[in-house]
Amino acid sequence: MQTRQANTAYTLADVFRGMTLSEMQATAYDMSLPIPSKLRKAEYQEAIIHAIPEHIGDFLLRLARYELELLDQLVLIGSGKALIVPTLSINSALIANHIIQVEFLRNEHADCFTLSDELRPHIAQCLPAILNDPDRKPFDRLMQYAFGITNLYGALDYKKGMDMIIFRGMIDFDKPEARLLFKRFINSGFFLQCSQETIQNGKENQYFTSALMYELEPVLAETKARKKIVKRYNDFSDEEILAAGEFPYIRLMCDGYEELRKLLRAEFRMSDEQVRGTIQNLWVLLQYNPNPFHILQEILPPISSIDQLQKLAPVVMRFSNNSPRWILKGFSPSEVNNL
Repeated sequence: MQTRQANTAYTLADVFRGMTLSEMQATAYDMSLPIPSKLRKAEYQEAIIHAIPEHIGDFLLRLARYELELLDQLVLIGSGKALIVPTLSINSALIANHIIQVEFLRNEHADCFTLSDELRPHIAQCLPAILNDPDRKPFDRLMQYAFGITNLYGALDYKKGMDMIIFRGMIDFDKPEARLLFKRFINSGFFLQCSQETIQNGKENQYFTSALMYELEPVLAETKARKKIVKRYNDFSDEEILAAGEFPYIRLMCDGYEELRKLLRAEFRMSDEQVRGTIQNLWVLLQYNPNPFHILQEILPPISSIDQLQKLAPVVMRFSNNSPRWILKGFSPSEVNNL
């Protein structure tokens, strides 16, 4: 865990001061805060600043385990410190709802996370019980399936995505506990952050998207352009889905992944966390740019020699050709060539 002095301290008042009324109302809606909607902007700002610490425990119950563990680290490092981690590139309810702040450190290929001092004691009070609750296990498992499914396919229309998650999560709606689990899922931070709507030909469509996806429209357009070539979705095993649902860094069970992981550790002296973060960033960027070497220039330290390049090139190409693509409905480029 790498830390450093935070550049600036911030308060919730700093966060919400520059927001419009509708932006504050959206945060209150996502966090289920009981704030009257008819308040004026200044009144609403005052209300949301008081409501977030008061209701933070209820909000934390809806988060994925990786988000809770990130919060736990931020609480542990104490006041005035920032947490530095290899770039996550994840859509998180913590960031979207301004519970934590993040700054991308481009030269370090890392994210710098900070937590407000006024929220830290409230989170510290309720977080251990939430993290250690044995009743969370079915919820965490379902969330891992949901993350894995959306990460491998990129974007699924609402019905297909929901059907896949229900099937893999083995939710039996005849059982009361399963119905409660499903209700908790649809009220989760994942459901809020990974549900996206688009308007196509005047029709509104809802999708489940990967938490790693930063732009939906190009993925939908490229997938549509290949619909005559790729007519079905790839089939993944439970093991593959759960591996792709690991966070903060996913694991891909494809040819080239392990070889690339070991090579990056050896050649660039990276930690395992840095390696997994680098491969994850490479894989996400490959969804939009098929040339892995253009991407590697952005996310790796400078390649020091021809020998190092000769070692890296075939392994990177093997990983690139065999890793799942969103625009290919989860198939890899090499698999599509054999369809």
